[in-house]
Amino acid sequence: MPSAGDVLTVDTDTTKTKWATPGAGGITQLTADVTAGPGSGSVAATVVATHLASPLPIAQGGTAGTTATTALTNLLPSQTGQSGNVLESNGTTASWQAPSAGGITQLTSDVTAGPGSGSQAATLATSLSSSRTFAASASVSGSNTGDQTITLTSDVTGSGTGSFATTLGTSLSSSRTFAASASVSGSNTGDQTISATGAASITNVSTAPFPASTAGNSDINATVRLPHPCIAPIVFVFGAPNVGWFAATGG
Repeated sequence: MPSAGDVLTVDTDTTKTKWATPGAGGITQLTADVTAGPGSGSVAATVVATHLASPLPIAQGGTAGTTATTALTNLLPSQTGQSGNVLESNGTTASWQAPSAGGITQLTSDVTAGPGSGSQAATLATSLSSSRTFAASASVSGSNTGDQTITLTSDVTGSGTGSFATTLGTSLSSSRTFAASASVSGSNTGDQTISATGAASITNVSTAPFPASTAGNSDINATVRLPHPCIAPIVFVFGAPNVGWFAATGG
C-alpha cells in the first residue's frame, strides 16, 4: 500500500511500476534574474527587471536599449541619411519622408515676413494700402515723414509744426462753454456791463453827495456796489445836479 506523499515510479531494472518516496532531485529554488521558491511542485516565478543582465529585446516587448536615446533609436525606422526629414504615417506604418512644401513661408504688402520657416518676425508697413482700425490697447510707434505743418482757421487760428501757439477768435461762429477753471483775458472796447440776455448795457451807480471846497478840492471816501459782471468801470465826478461831470478816470 502506498504512503502519503509517495509517487508512482518504474524500477530501474524492470518494467514494473511501484509506489515510492519521491527523490531529492529537481529545482526547489530560483535566484538572480528570475526568482522562485523554495518549494516543490508548481511554484510561481518572478522576473527581477532591475537584475536583468541585458536589455529586454524588442521581440520580447522591450527596447533593447539602456538609455532613452538608444531605446528611441532602436524603435524608430533607421535614421541613416534621413537628416531634415519628418516621421510620417500612412495609417499603417511610419517612415521618414521629406517635409511638405505647404504652409506660409513669406508675407508681403501691409505685413512683411520671411522668407523662412518656423517662427518669423513680422513687420507692419509704414504706408498701409487702406485704412486700418487698431485695438485701444495697441501700441504703434514711429516718426512722421509726411507733411509737418498744421494750419488752423475759423474760431481758432494758428499754424506750425509740433507744439505751436493758437489764438481764439474775437468773434466766435457760435456760442461756446468754457470750463470753470478756464482763463480768458482781453480788453473790452464796447459797453461795460453784459445783461442776463447777453446784450451789452451801461449801468450807473452813484455815491452819496460829498462836500467840496470853493477851489474844487474834495476828499472822497465812498463804496458802491457794482453789477456782476462788470468790465472796465469808469469813475465820473459830478457837480451840482444838472451841471454835468467835471472829472473822470482814464485818459
